[in-house]
Amino acid sequence: MRALAVLLLSVLAVALAGCGGTPNPEQAKRALFIKQEKGLNDDELARLCPSLFPADFLNEHKKYSYTVTKKPKKPTPADLKNAQTAGCTSTGTPPKAK
Repeated sequence: MRALAVLLLSVLAVALAGCGGTPNPEQAKRALFIKQEKGLNDDELARLCPSLFPADFLNEHKKYSYTVTKKPKKPTPADLKNAQTAGCTSTGTPPKAK
């Protein structure tokens, strides 16, 4: 019984240690950027920062289950600067294979 308790506590300690670590500086910049741009829909955010999304995201709205915005918000120069600071690039990530 004591061995089982020790085993369960060990597994719990390992699980807690591996979850929710401290974000690296790049992740922290992206998280701050997304918080600043919280009023944007998914497709608007994908237009502003394509590198946060799969490369086929804007062309495959049914695959990714989002509603296309008919009149997307035009990014301001401040939005573009924030995106550049967050490390956004014009290239999307490769889509995951099914």
